Amino acid sequence: MSKETKVAQKRRDAKRSAQQSAKGNLFQKKHPEWARDRMRKIRAENGRNDGIYAHMVDDARTPINITSSNIILTSDYHIPFHSLSLLQQVFDVAEEYGVSDVSIAGDFFDCDNYSRFTHLGYSTAFKQEVEAARDVLDMVTCAFKNVYICRGNHEKRWIDLNAGKMDMKMLFAVTEITKGYKTTMDDHMMLHCNGEDWLLCHPRNYRITPLSVVRDLAAKKHCNIVGAHGHQFDKGWDRSGRYQVADGGGLFDVKSLDYARETSCHPTQRAGFYLLQDNVLIGFEPDHTGTVRLRGEVPA
Repeated sequence: MSKETKVAQKRRDAKRSAQQSAKGNLFQKKHPEWARDRMRKIRAENGRNDGIYAHMVDDARTPINITSSNIILTSDYHIPFHSLSLLQQVFDVAEEYGVSDVSIAGDFFDCDNYSRFTHLGYSTAFKQEVEAARDVLDMVTCAFKNVYICRGNHEKRWIDLNAGKMDMKMLFAVTEITKGYKTTMDDHMMLHCNGEDWLLCHPRNYRITPLSVVRDLAAKKHCNIVGAHGHQFDKGWDRSGRYQVADGGGLFDVKSLDYARETSCHPTQRAGFYLLQDNVLIGFEPDHTGTVRLRGEVPA
């Protein structure tokens, strides 16, 4: 894509975003009395202080705090480009180790039809994506007692193109499964595991060097980090040696990701998931045959 084409695309995106935002605010513009009364009520409840809008943001984002010492950490399903065989391995590990909690750190949906980037290959209609998401969500909520889901950059495609007026709860509601899981508009969740804090996140940043992003986040957040988004799968320690860090892999089917076939210097896409037991991070990654192998030690 040429520089001129990119500039034109940005202008079209900005114009479309402005038009959608204007439509979303039409009710407030036509009913100014309602808008003023709403703000009076908010100020009466929270007072006239600098934190008034922070409360509104918290209410909208509904942050998720998890307490668990035995949980499976997943991310990046990219439905309908997910791996059913790898998902089955998640269920098998959960049954073997007695796990009832699972986290999904973003990109459960792929929302390919809502991407502003060029579509290079086969793309299903959003209706088919929703049907596949319904099947997977049904399996996950049946296999686990507690399911926690945060926003990824692919869900943000759908949210942005709906001018921010539709949230994660509304997106997942299109599957017609509305119970058995919790969602948040945040791109992260906080996990408390036996006195240790773990940030499970889908950061905006992406770098070619494995563990680079999560190490920087550990230095900033001062806690253990498991980061999604990069489609890399590795674990280690932060630069201080105090916090555990990991790239989260994903439950995608590498062969189904069209852009993964492009020639580039980016690392090979690696799927996988983790089991966290008593602050011991155990990795599971499929080998060249598709069989999941254990990477790490199981706590005694």
